[in-house]
Amino acid sequence: SAYADWLARQVGQADIETRLRFRATPEAVAGGAFDRVILAAGARPLRPALPWAEAPNVRQVLDILLGRAEAPGRVVILGGGLAACETALHLHRRGQAVTILIRGEDILRRAEHCRNNDMKLRDMLRARQIPILCGAAVAEISPGQIRYIQAGAVHQLACDTVLLAFGLESRRELAEALTGQFSPEHLAVIGDARQPGNIFRAVQEGFHAG
Repeated sequence: SAYADWLARQVGQADIETRLRFRATPEAVAGGAFDRVILAAGARPLRPALPWAEAPNVRQVLDILLGRAEAPGRVVILGGGLAACETALHLHRRGQAVTILIRGEDILRRAEHCRNNDMKLRDMLRARQIPILCGAAVAEISPGQIRYIQAGAVHQLACDTVLLAFGLESRRELAEALTGQFSPEHLAVIGDARQPGNIFRAVQEGFHAG
C-alpha cells in the first residue's frame, strides 16, 4: 500500500539499523544486548482443523487480498466479517459469482467499525445481490462443489474456489519465549501480535511503545 511504502521510505531515511532476513529466535533476541524489545510479529489466518479445510480448492481470503493467490471461477466465502464482505464485493466487481456462507445468524456481528460503515457494506451487498447463507455449517468440500447443513437439511452449492475468512490469531510464540528473559518494562508486544485489530490501533501502539 502507499502507506506501507511511505513507512519504508521513512525508515530508510532515518538513522535506524535494519536487518533483513533475520530470524528472530528467542536465543538471538535475548543475546542481542538490547535495552528494549518491541515485538510486532503480526498474526496468522485461522484455519479449522477439519479435513475439508485441506481441500485443494480452499484458500485463505488474506492471500487473495494481498495478491498471493487467485480465486478463480465461482467463489464461496466462509465467514461473515469485514474481510469476507469486502472480498465478496471485490470479486463481484471482477464479474465473479460469489456467495457468503456463515454459521452465525448475521454478517459483521464481531466487526469493530462504525455504524455508517456497517450500513454501507450491507447496502452494497444487497445492491449487488450477493447471496448470504446464514446458519450454515460446512459438511464437505470437493472439486466443483461445497455441501453444507442448514436448518437440519443438507444442501450443495456449485463452486470452484472456497475462501476461509475466519479471522486471525496472534503470533505470540516469541513473546511467550521471551517473557521470563525480559522484564515488562523492557518487552512490549504491539499490533496484531498482541491482539488482531486494524492499522490505526497498531500505529498508535507502536508510537507509544517507542
